[in-house]
Amino acid sequence: MAATLATRLHRALCLLVASGALGCLLPSCHRRSAGDHPAASSRSKPAPRGSSREQQLLVVEQRRDSQAILAADLASRSVSVRRAAVRALARTADDHALPLLERALHDEDPDVVAWAAQGLGASCTISEDSIVRRLVARAASFVSDELGNSPARPSEPQELDPRAAIAASLGRCATPQAERTLKAWLSGPRRRAEAAALGLGVMATRRKALQDVTLVALLDRAADDTEPLDNALAAFTRLPSVHDALRKRLLEVAGLSLEGSARRRALAVRALGRSGEAAVALLESVALDPQVPSYQRADAVRELGRLQEPGQLALRRALDLLGRAVEAGKLDLLSSDWGVLSAVIEAVRVPLGTARSSAGALAELSVPPDPAPRRRRAIRLRCAAASWLAGDNIHLDKLALCDPDGAREGKLALIRVLDRGRLVGERYRRWRELVDDRDALVQEASLQLVAAHDEVTEAAALLAKALGSDHLGVVATAAHLLAARPDRGGVGTPATAAHEPTLRPDPAIIHALENVLSAARAPDAVATTAALFDAVGSLQLLSLKALLERECVGTSPMLRDHAARALKTLGQRDVSCLPATSTPADPTELARLVTRPVTLRFDTELGELRLSLDPTLAPVSTTRIVELAESGFYDALTIHRVVPGFIVQFGDRDGDGYGSAGRPALRDEISPRSFEPSSVGLALSGPDTGSSQLFVTLGPYPHLDGEYPLLGKAGPGWDRLSEGDVIRKVHVER
Repeated sequence: MAATLATRLHRALCLLVASGALGCLLPSCHRRSAGDHPAASSRSKPAPRGSSREQQLLVVEQRRDSQAILAADLASRSVSVRRAAVRALARTADDHALPLLERALHDEDPDVVAWAAQGLGASCTISEDSIVRRLVARAASFVSDELGNSPARPSEPQELDPRAAIAASLGRCATPQAERTLKAWLSGPRRRAEAAALGLGVMATRRKALQDVTLVALLDRAADDTEPLDNALAAFTRLPSVHDALRKRLLEVAGLSLEGSARRRALAVRALGRSGEAAVALLESVALDPQVPSYQRADAVRELGRLQEPGQLALRRALDLLGRAVEAGKLDLLSSDWGVLSAVIEAVRVPLGTARSSAGALAELSVPPDPAPRRRRAIRLRCAAASWLAGDNIHLDKLALCDPDGAREGKLALIRVLDRGRLVGERYRRWRELVDDRDALVQEASLQLVAAHDEVTEAAALLAKALGSDHLGVVATAAHLLAARPDRGGVGTPATAAHEPTLRPDPAIIHALENVLSAARAPDAVATTAALFDAVGSLQLLSLKALLERECVGTSPMLRDHAARALKTLGQRDVSCLPATSTPADPTELARLVTRPVTLRFDTELGELRLSLDPTLAPVSTTRIVELAESGFYDALTIHRVVPGFIVQFGDRDGDGYGSAGRPALRDEISPRSFEPSSVGLALSGPDTGSSQLFVTLGPYPHLDGEYPLLGKAGPGWDRLSEGDVIRKVHVER
């Protein structure tokens, strides 16, 4: 009781200080307005008058102006104000925010603690050892495994888990002390141990390695007879490989975990691929078991694809079995089983061996006239099978006839066949036709062959032409290729007795880059612009240095990062493009925020599908999506990306992932909330790059946590979709 009264008295005094009625009497109660900070006058803008403090803090959050957040905000009697303040600090995560985040870490409200922990994890580059110590100390103050599950006030909903947020931030800091701490937590109470396992998964993603003693501890908790952890194998799914000495144990433990909860099974399937070729039998059994959820079967197929020839043998058997099921009409191409078959199509490699007969039958699969989704899937199967049978033979009849519509699938199949041989003679002529195709996706796939086919002598001219395309994806494809292979955009200088041969950028490439970078682009076309900066750096185009220097002080963190890297390549070794010298304009969505959950009903070719969006954690992003839906932006739009068992992604008019809504890019609204199966996220290509593209998760993928804005939940049926399926109309129910 005494502590509670003291806390309330402290907050009351701070509120008086903030109002100007009382001078600062307490060391921890600093009276500072936005204008008190030396730099505040140049950075801060006044929040709208008449708005509540929570609304003002949301504006501050969007401006990333930590200097406008007062100590009194963190001492407010209103838990919603404290949450809004610390959320703004967490999403800013700069030097000024750091001490305020450290103070908020000791709040009594679990949500405030969770936001503070996330912000500290994002600040690790500032002072990682100090931040790790503070996170560890705060976690130690949780005196029971249940502390932190109840809100500070019954009227305030609480959704966040402070333990999980602290563990994830320790994983992001990825220091030796952080790893030791998370390992120690594995032997503690279950709730903390589960959080620690996820934190180690974050660390494995960052470092691509964990100490063997940590991996052994994870395997021990996964195999615990009394209380195995659901998340114990998460870290293994993020490692590129596992030490030979641990593979046998991993195989044993993952095999046992296949009998556990749905989450344990999902992570076990993804971990099995790291245990080597001995896992083939288990993975094949999962892939072919109709009783297993389709997303786990698709994961098993992908893991088989990691296991070289033994995995390919299993995939050929799967192809044979699934292909016969399609022929017999026992596999519905419009069901979730399509995702499993689609994963097999992606993973199988030539030669086919014993699966040739099945592939031959699939290449002659009848094409139904209707409905369109079934027809597209049948054509995709025919063309995939024909491309396997063709090897490098572009004249195979089945390849020429696989796509009766003469559209994208047949052309993409031909590109795969062309890639298996030299681009000369007739092969070169066919490839050049595809480079000039009207379909942007066909152009992009064709251009990608330039990187691996040095026999193409006019690469610079083709890439220069691509840089002038009206399609952002074609421009970005050319830019990425030039960044990775600058020699493909160069003109050679012959070697002499005294000098090695040299390359200089082709004048056509220089001219094309100058034109495209000076042309107006949609404000949310950040990924394409970043790729162009990379190309400028790799080609060392000093003529474009001034442009990079201007972007170096711009408002986009992604473009500042790419500009800095390019400038360093150009010789400006000490360049620093952080922080920005100006702030972006406030998003127009702030004036009309969605404040309640909204349901989006998608009328698709496969029936009605639903998304339920909740603005609680990402109000500006949610408002953007709802407004786009109401404007008809998503009507007649195609699903442009499906990774079977993982995600379904849409929201790009161009259909290649580079298109946008033509609105300013959104500031990231990341939260310490977990992505679960059927979560809805905002797609990003880097920091502050979200706009119109959404994705729906098809399984539990912890590595998405804290990396993308979480907007809501999807209804059933999204796992039946395939690339090319059409959203006819979206209805908004506010």
